[in-house]
Amino acid sequence: MKDFRPKFIFLCAAFLVILAGKTSWAQDLKPPAVDVTGTWSILSESEEGRESLKTVEFIQEGNQIRGTFKGPNQSGGISGFVSGKHIRFITLTPNQLKFRGRVDGNTISGTVGFRGKTGEWTATRLGVPNAAQNP
Repeated sequence: MKDFRPKFIFLCAAFLVILAGKTSWAQDLKPPAVDVTGTWSILSESEEGRESLKTVEFIQEGNQIRGTFKGPNQSGGISGFVSGKHIRFITLTPNQLKFRGRVDGNTISGTVGFRGKTGEWTATRLGVPNAAQNP
């Protein structure tokens, strides 16, 4: 009869390593200091200097964000999180974009990654009155 104890011990150890990794990731998240819910207009610039306009709608539940993305060549869902004033999300599209940034009121700025290349991006929340217009 085979001794399954070594396999069982290995599987238990692997499970604990995976569980520890997920727990430490969750502990790294700070409570969100901002609410990004709403529609945002994104202007991005690639390493080559090409600009493109995109739109994203965020739905925020605690640290988690989800929503929709619409760009010039593709559209789909998004998935990500907010930690403090930092935001990270990916597009759930055939050509996945990875956004990282810092939220400052109704603007966000950061970097976007695509196929090993990076670019800069800024976003403005739509439907919010401009403070300069209000006396």
